[in-house]
Amino acid sequence: MANRQCYNCGQLGHLSRFCPLPYRRFTFSSPAAAPTNPSTTLVTVPSTPAVNVPVAGGSGGYGGGLRPRVESLEASLAGIKAHQDAEIAKERAKKEEEEHLKKEKEEEERRLQEKKARENFQDEMRSEIGTKLDSVRELLESKKGNNGDEVAKLRVEIEGLRAMLRTGQVASTSESTFDRYKRELEDDKARSDRRLATMEEEIARLRTLNEEVNAAADVWKNEALRPGNKRGSVVVTATPVPGTRTRAHMETVVSPAVHDLKLKEKVEHQEHEIELLKEWRLRELNRRGQAEQEVDRLKEKMARLVVERSTPMASNLKARLDKAATTTEKEGGQGVADESQTDSG
Repeated sequence: MANRQCYNCGQLGHLSRFCPLPYRRFTFSSPAAAPTNPSTTLVTVPSTPAVNVPVAGGSGGYGGGLRPRVESLEASLAGIKAHQDAEIAKERAKKEEEEHLKKEKEEEERRLQEKKARENFQDEMRSEIGTKLDSVRELLESKKGNNGDEVAKLRVEIEGLRAMLRTGQVASTSESTFDRYKRELEDDKARSDRRLATMEEEIARLRTLNEEVNAAADVWKNEALRPGNKRGSVVVTATPVPGTRTRAHMETVVSPAVHDLKLKEKVEHQEHEIELLKEWRLRELNRRGQAEQEVDRLKEKMARLVVERSTPMASNLKARLDKAATTTEKEGGQGVADESQTDSG
């Protein structure tokens, strides 16, 4: 724009519409403007002559129709720019609409995927809960059947006890059972005593062997610490006589450190065996104590059987039947409560 020339004044740096000079096309300096009759010309006081800038007529020079052409060009450019801006805005709106539709489509697909995943999860949970409920139902039904079987077994046992009471075989049966338990306990006690005796002999043997090993180690230590047996001692021998060259006899000598290590390992192994034997003895003592407790328990059971034999059986039978019925009712009520909870869940 700085190199363009003004159509009005011909100067650089501005346009014709911003020109400070008057427009030349509105200034006329032709001979037609002079008076036609010189005789009628009035003589007036001379005044300051007007300076008129000559302007070429027609379409030459800087006048003519250049300004309208420039204005039309500017208007055309403005229209083209407006049309281009409208096209750009239209394309932008179309692009935004496409992006909006694409986002809506992606959102719809995401919602469908989430819905499908949720339905699959619900189906899996429903099937898993159904499987667990089936297993619980089977367990409850089996418990009910077991309760009925238990009651039937108790009744059979009661009838058998009644028959044995009638025939007087309860005391003999209980006594034979007690004798069998007592005989088994005595056999266990004898076996435990034999094992303990064997273990004590083994402990004594290992202790003796340990003492012998310690004594041998002390002897070897004293021999190694003897003043005449130092490594730095110089042994003076006779001058060797030259003779036939023979190969020296090599003997394997165990290092004292290796010998000490072997002795130490042997002692540790023996001490470990002694500890194991002590643990076995403690276990046998505990087993013997448990056997004695079992004997005391059997004695108490015999005493209770004697007391029950002396008392009438009707009261005991009634108490056991009431206990079995109460247990059955409690388990049945718990099963119904579990079924109601599972149905509500």
